[in-house]
Amino acid sequence: MKKSIGIIIVVVLCILMLSACSNIVEDNSGESGVTSGLENSGVDSGTIDPNANIATVTVVFNANGGVGTMGSQTSKMGETKRLSKNLFSKELKDFAGWATAIDGEVLYTDEAEYRFVESTTLYAIWVDKSFTVTAAQLGNNNEEIQVDWEGVPEEIESLVISAKHGEDVVATHTIDSVDNISSGNYVFDDIFYGCYNIEIKARSQSGLEIIEYAENVEVSTSVIDIAFFNGTFPVSIYTLMKADADSTKLDSGAKSYVYLSRPKAYDWNNLPSNITKNPVAFGKDWDTAASNTARWIKELYSMNNNIRFTFHFTDNSIYLLGMMFLGNRIPVENYSAIMYSDGSGTAGYLVDTFNVEDPQTKYDEMATAWNSYVETGVRNLPYTSYAIPNYSLVVCNEMENVKWYTGRLRTTENVILSDSEFADFAVNGSKNHGREEFYLNSLLNALSTDEKSAFKTTYHIDENTFAAAGDKKIMMILGTSAGGESGNLETYIRATAKIYGDDYAYYYKPHPGWANNSQRAAMIDNLANDGLVVNELEAAVAAEFFLFFFEDIEMVGYQSTTFESGTDENANGVYGVRESSNYYADLLETYFTYVASDNTQLKSDIGAAYGITLEVDNTYCLVEIKENSSADIALYCLETDAITYYKDSGTGYVEVT
Repeated sequence: MKKSIGIIIVVVLCILMLSACSNIVEDNSGESGVTSGLENSGVDSGTIDPNANIATVTVVFNANGGVGTMGSQTSKMGETKRLSKNLFSKELKDFAGWATAIDGEVLYTDEAEYRFVESTTLYAIWVDKSFTVTAAQLGNNNEEIQVDWEGVPEEIESLVISAKHGEDVVATHTIDSVDNISSGNYVFDDIFYGCYNIEIKARSQSGLEIIEYAENVEVSTSVIDIAFFNGTFPVSIYTLMKADADSTKLDSGAKSYVYLSRPKAYDWNNLPSNITKNPVAFGKDWDTAASNTARWIKELYSMNNNIRFTFHFTDNSIYLLGMMFLGNRIPVENYSAIMYSDGSGTAGYLVDTFNVEDPQTKYDEMATAWNSYVETGVRNLPYTSYAIPNYSLVVCNEMENVKWYTGRLRTTENVILSDSEFADFAVNGSKNHGREEFYLNSLLNALSTDEKSAFKTTYHIDENTFAAAGDKKIMMILGTSAGGESGNLETYIRATAKIYGDDYAYYYKPHPGWANNSQRAAMIDNLANDGLVVNELEAAVAAEFFLFFFEDIEMVGYQSTTFESGTDENANGVYGVRESSNYYADLLETYFTYVASDNTQLKSDIGAAYGITLEVDNTYCLVEIKENSSADIALYCLETDAITYYKDSGTGYVEVT
């Protein structure tokens, strides 16, 4: 009886076990509701080992863009086991682990334990390989960055290292020597002060690359010299003082970052060591260059609040002082500035601004407005860049940290105001506030032989500049009035050639504002078609330099400070000025007056003065000739291309040969 009961119990247990196995198979088919931690794998469910009647699951490994071979891995359902070691690889990528989707999150690291109840596919997840980059300024006040790197992957065959200032790539260097790739360093010594991002592109043989950065690398300085100029005369004064090692007015040895609105003045490939390009402005138009420089100054100050700026600029662009410093909230103690005269234009600004009924009241109003501007630092000045009133006198008198370097200013010559007392205050009183006068010839003569040679190189003044003249004498025609040149210069040149004749070779130095004008080119062609060859000189180079380095040059032209550098032997004639004005009477021998065809009043005056007739429809040039000449005046007619000379006989002017 006991034996029978035992048999019955065994049979029942077997039935229960078979029933359980049946349920497991149903679970693997997804019908019983039993789940694993890896759903939606997209592969077949586990199978039952027919030999052991035990369910198994299969893990398939997907390279997910990598290369290599890995067999699938089988385990008993629910068994805890380690994943096979990853055998896949991918160029410039590190294996991060396994996911159950192509772009899924990593669920299993390499050789991690797992316990699956369902077959699945695992996808390799890849991340970019990386390496370490560090960078820092090399030394104090040096324009150098040392870049260090280490841990570059073995697949890399070249490195391209770039120093970026903002969006601009300032310098690059390529390394393709295997010995120097894994780790090493490089020094950028061709950069400028500022904040940089260093980028290293590491490239493999197949062209793939990884990029690493060292960001916000500050290259700061405690002192910097920046020059921002328009005009020819101010650039000339500044450059001559920079060329003179003994100059007491500038720190001539200090390296200056220069922007010129007329860049052709310099040979930028042969600059002395104390002058270099403004790196953020060179090649840009005026407004862009000014904005870039203002941002650069603000950047330099933000890196070092103790920095000391020296700023050089032209006195007709005083708004730059506000744009660069006041608008950037840079304290007065952090900068000094030097305004440079715009040549004869400076006198014109003073007259235009203060030749009013009550100039002192006007000055006081301007001074109040300026001082308020300095205190508040608002960005918008009460005037535009070149508009009158000009604040140069106000800035000189009101700001102790601003000097004013000018050419010749005289109350009896070029600063003639109805209020002579204020004129004296403007010309002589400003000297008490730091205004100093400079003359190009004096500055040129102060240079040593070597300094003169270097200066000529800076200004690309070639010994062969006038070679085309041959044995002829040289006449330089000064085009220093853009308005005049565009209106009557051709008539003046034709009259000059008639007066001085074929013994001269004629060279024209245009005003920089008219140098690229199509009308100017047409004028040169017209003259050439009539057999009058006029050679052209570089517009951006001061005419004084041609006079100084080529002693036999003579000159005629529009009113200009250049005549101050002339002598009675080379300063021949002036355009647009009557002899009665006594303009450089001790120098000049001819005065040219343009007489337009429709200027009936001037024709009438000339006819009455000399007893000669000027035809109504013709254009003339009256030439007044200095005393002790064989003729007193000459009358050139543009329409007939003829010139007639007259001499005062005592009873009237008579025609002479």
